[in-house]
Amino acid sequence: MMKTFDVEAGYFPSKRSDKWLNVKRDYVEGLNDTLDLVPIGAWRGNGRKAGWYSPFLVACFNPETEEYQSVCRVMSGFSDSFYIEVRNLRIGAMLRTVLPAWAHAVAMNSSPTFHQGRTAENLKEKLQVLSMEVVEAYNILPNLDLIVPSLMNKGIDFLVSSLSMVPGIPIKPMLAKITNGIPQALKLFENKAFTCEYKYDGQRAQIHKLVDGSICVFSRNGDETTSRFPDLIDIIKESSKPVASTFVMDAEVVGIDRKNGCRIMSFQELSSRGRGGKDALVTAESIKVDICIFVFDIMFANGEQ
Repeated sequence: MMKTFDVEAGYFPSKRSDKWLNVKRDYVEGLNDTLDLVPIGAWRGNGRKAGWYSPFLVACFNPETEEYQSVCRVMSGFSDSFYIEVRNLRIGAMLRTVLPAWAHAVAMNSSPTFHQGRTAENLKEKLQVLSMEVVEAYNILPNLDLIVPSLMNKGIDFLVSSLSMVPGIPIKPMLAKITNGIPQALKLFENKAFTCEYKYDGQRAQIHKLVDGSICVFSRNGDETTSRFPDLIDIIKESSKPVASTFVMDAEVVGIDRKNGCRIMSFQELSSRGRGGKDALVTAESIKVDICIFVFDIMFANGEQ
């Protein structure tokens, strides 16, 4: 993972930024480390996944026979909460469209004189700026109960800077741009200072310390996973100094075998840990896979974003 020190670099929630580069292996002719596959079929889920499609059958194209040849079944990778959002009027998918439209409606109805003295071009520009501000506000504070009052109060003058991250409310994670090797990455970061970090094969974890001192953990999709990681909670509490009253951190949780030279374990081994839930908490005694936490960003600390 390569990250630039460019003055415009920062943490951009919910965006795949070219300030972060995920460097993949260089491609060598005759030797590939990836396959281009397409879904050609799917199975309907059972039980709690009834009505959902998972897993999928994927295939590769054979140019000699001009046919698709099935390769394997793969899980969708979507969380339960994602399926629920899609099923419930596809709120998650529609939100980027709904938010700007809703912002326009609030702005135009909040002031009877909104249209006065504005040309059509000026009006369009103001509404576009408002749309971007509202979407960006939702990325750092995905809670309409907090955004709506502020928008109704500020109207067309609403700015994302009027809101801030709130520990306990997960933000949309920043993503890295995929590159095909070192040469491409160096070209993108030409004449820029940058740092390099390992890309670990673990689970993305957004770690929050709340005002009351409690620790919450959220997945990449914004699902709370605190109950799965009692050992993570202990590590964070032991590592945090008293001066750190609140924070929001982005990290990778990786399985580690401390009995064998602190060997970094695979994602599959980490996934074998108990999942826990509202009625079944994971206890420290039941944990068979230890973890290590690699923190790579602090987005919020002691009230400062």
